[in-house]
Amino acid sequence: MKIKLTFFRERTFFLFFLAVITVLIIGWIKPVSPEVMHKWKQERHWTYKVHKTGNCDMIILGNSQIREGVSPEEIERYLPECKVVNWGFSKSGLNPVMFDAAEKKLTKQNLCPIIVMGVSASTLTRSSLGNRQYLQELNRPWDERVKRLYLTPLISFFQPVFLFSISGDMQNAYSTVKYYDSGFIYTIVNNFDEYRAMKQYGKQIKKRSEKTICSEKIIDSLIQRTKIWTEKGYTVIAYRPPMPRKWWKLEDKYMGYNEKAIRSRFEKAGGFWINVNPDEWKTHDGTHLCGKEAVRFSRRLALHIVRIIDTKCEKAAIAKVRYKNF
Repeated sequence: MKIKLTFFRERTFFLFFLAVITVLIIGWIKPVSPEVMHKWKQERHWTYKVHKTGNCDMIILGNSQIREGVSPEEIERYLPECKVVNWGFSKSGLNPVMFDAAEKKLTKQNLCPIIVMGVSASTLTRSSLGNRQYLQELNRPWDERVKRLYLTPLISFFQPVFLFSISGDMQNAYSTVKYYDSGFIYTIVNNFDEYRAMKQYGKQIKKRSEKTICSEKIIDSLIQRTKIWTEKGYTVIAYRPPMPRKWWKLEDKYMGYNEKAIRSRFEKAGGFWINVNPDEWKTHDGTHLCGKEAVRFSRRLALHIVRIIDTKCEKAAIAKVRYKNF
């Protein structure tokens, strides 16, 4: 009798062990729904960006045009001793909340910290004062952060997958994206549509409401903070993110964006303004650069930054870099 029980227990244990191994193998090799994978990568990206990105030597501020338009990895190729972070968020502006957050990210030991700003029209409006995406992630409960960073892959491991939905998702996708821990999002576009984002955006700015026109108070705040930073020894750089020239003219007309006046005040405050030719760059939806264009733009931006640093911080270690041809 004891022999039979021992045999039964051993057989049960063996079958249980075999079942566990089978489940793990199936879970490992089974295809993951692109929708599920995209959602997890997206959620992890924003949580990591706000709560896990370490200190840096250079930080790049702005809205979604910066988020998808500047690659820290490319800039670091030309400034190898600099750690660069992309601090672009949807619906965010250039205001004290984002200024303070950016300043906290800068490495205290750096002799010449660098702040780069993408000064688009929408970052200077009252509607951007809410900094919605950044504050939403900043105030996210700790348990949700843990789930987004670590637990979601384990949960999705046991989710069922339907092959027909996978093929459908892949065929209907407008674009796919790659998320980088530096804060950059590389967009791979299947179909370019220069009017895609501007259809809704154009309607909003033509209303000329108080929330959609450039605010003089916000511009004053930008200039004042630039002066404070430059007096501290920061290198402060700005430029207007590229988009089709006709959309720039639309912003100038309906939002009151005056690049010449902003640049003049910015440079008087000690900042360096980089001129951008919008005709050189191609957006995939009218406002955002696709991944390849973002990489190309980042290389050009890096060259300008190196030249500025070489001029301003000749004694700093980060100025000792070799120029590379694009």
